Amino acid sequence: MPIRLEYWNNAPEVLRYIMDIKKYLEGSDLDTLLSHLVLLRISQINGCKYCIDIHAKEALRDGETQARLDVLAGWRESAEFSDQEKAALEWAEILTNVTPKGTSKAQYDAVQSHFNERDLVDLTFLISTMNAWNRVSIAFDHEPD
Repeated sequence: MPIRLEYWNNAPEVLRYIMDIKKYLEGSDLDTLLSHLVLLRISQINGCKYCIDIHAKEALRDGETQARLDVLAGWRESAEFSDQEKAALEWAEILTNVTPKGTSKAQYDAVQSHFNERDLVDLTFLISTMNAWNRVSIAFDHEPD
C-alpha cells in the first residue's frame, strides 16, 4: 500500500530541520545503543510500524543483540538492561505518555541521577523528536520497506 502523502516532498524545509536535530543527536555523547533502545521503545508504545522496523534494524546493525530487543517491552522486569538504560527507558515512557500532571520531581530526579545536564537535555530531545517522527509516520501511513 502506498504512503498517503510523501511528506518529504511536500515540506522539505521542515524535514531538513528535523534531520539537523537528528544529526546533532547522533553526534551527542548519548550512548548509541541506549539511543536505539529509547527510539525503538517509543515506537513500540506509539505503534509506529515503520519506525519499529527501522530502529530494530539500525540497533542490530550497530551491535545491539536480538535477545535484548526481544525483551525490550518488558525492560522493567529484565536483567538485560543497566540502571542507566532503565532510567532512560522510564523517562521515554513518561514523556511519550505525558499526562496533564506533567513530570514529578521524583521522576525527574530518577533520570537526572543517571545523566549529566547536557545528556539529559539530549535524551529529552531524542524522545521528543522520536515522538514527532512516529506521529508523522502514523498520520501518513508510512509502511516498512
